[in-house]
Amino acid sequence: MFQYEELREEVRGALEEVLKSQTEAEEQTSRILEAEDLEEAKHLYYIHQQHLKRLQAHRREAELLVSHCRQLQKGEALSHSLVELEGAFTDADCKSGAKEHNLQASINSGQLFEGERETVRGFMNNTSNELHKELLFNNLDRLKTELERHKEILTKIEEYCIRADLLLEKTADIQLGPKNQTFLLKQARSTKEAVTQLQDQLSKNVVQLEMMCVWSERFNTESDTLSSWINEKEKDLEAIDTMSSMDPLDKNIIIVEEVEKGLDDRRSALTLMEADCEALSRFLTPGEAGCIRARLTHMRRYWEELKESAEQLKGQLNQNASYRQKYNDNLEQIKKTISDIKERLDSPVTHCSSSTDTYRILQNHMDVCQTSEQLKPRLMTLCSVVKRLGEGSQLEEEMSNLQKQRVQLLEKAAEKQALLESLLSLWQRYEDVKITNTLILLHRIGKIQFPPLTINTPY
Repeated sequence: MFQYEELREEVRGALEEVLKSQTEAEEQTSRILEAEDLEEAKHLYYIHQQHLKRLQAHRREAELLVSHCRQLQKGEALSHSLVELEGAFTDADCKSGAKEHNLQASINSGQLFEGERETVRGFMNNTSNELHKELLFNNLDRLKTELERHKEILTKIEEYCIRADLLLEKTADIQLGPKNQTFLLKQARSTKEAVTQLQDQLSKNVVQLEMMCVWSERFNTESDTLSSWINEKEKDLEAIDTMSSMDPLDKNIIIVEEVEKGLDDRRSALTLMEADCEALSRFLTPGEAGCIRARLTHMRRYWEELKESAEQLKGQLNQNASYRQKYNDNLEQIKKTISDIKERLDSPVTHCSSSTDTYRILQNHMDVCQTSEQLKPRLMTLCSVVKRLGEGSQLEEEMSNLQKQRVQLLEKAAEKQALLESLLSLWQRYEDVKITNTLILLHRIGKIQFPPLTINTPY
């Protein structure tokens, strides 16, 4: 009987120890749930697991003692106090099992949360290091390669943005205390904000790289196009011979004016190239930046040289056109003068009924002779214009014909002048010697009328 009482006390003590350990386990669970952060919760959970191992050992010891006590009583019921202890032990065991399961699930969720967050943070750190590299390139191919790499990273960041959103959702599944849950929520939001900032920065880099590609490709395209156009127009201007009579002046002037208009139209392209060069220089290595600046300088010089050539050529062509117009005007005037002189020389000599009339006609004829003489300097001036125009044999032949006509007119004028001078001399002698006697005789014999003297000449 004494042995039984002793065993019963031992069972009571074992059960009470188990209940005490379970109470401590519950307190530990509460401390875990109230931990400041996940690391502290994990540390407390590790201690809690060690305590649970000791609790399991006490539980097994208590179960063995209860079983042994039942055997000694040979099927009799245990005392009321032991039954109550065993019931409390069983209830606590059931409750603690459910709590341990939930605690284990929360700790596992927390560890998964932490692992996922570290994965996201690791990706962000690596990507951030890449983004902080200076964007400097030595050629367009390198720029395009970097653009493609940034686009690939941007695609990955979009994936990690989704994972950061999931971190926010997982905080609701981690059944820890308010402090711990607040801390996890703060970490999840911080991670989401960091990923979003990284995504924004990368998006800006992609836009910037795309603009750089646009600048570079546009600079190359405009440079090649402008260079080809300038080379083509240089050949067009070189083909114009300002001293040749084969090229119409009007046509050549139109060609030059079209070149000048094309230069003005392409001034904006040159300005755009300058802007692209300035923008690109900030993202190119010094050597490459120097190359595109030199290329731009050459293009600007070629553009200015072509403009200067066009202006000079246009000035020469306009001067030639002015000479041509003056030549044509003077030529028409000379032709009209020759025609007038010829008409006056060809008109017959009439109304020479006295020395006075003959003298008047002679004076008029002398004006014609003087006009004929004045043709010589005018024709010489035209000859110099012809040489200046450089228009070859056609104009020279025309000038030769005009010179021949002038010589012929001078010869006719000299013949007619000699005839009029002879006629005037006859009239003067006649009037001086005969007129008085003739008038007296006529007066005596009556008024005898004679027809007026008319001398026709073939000129």
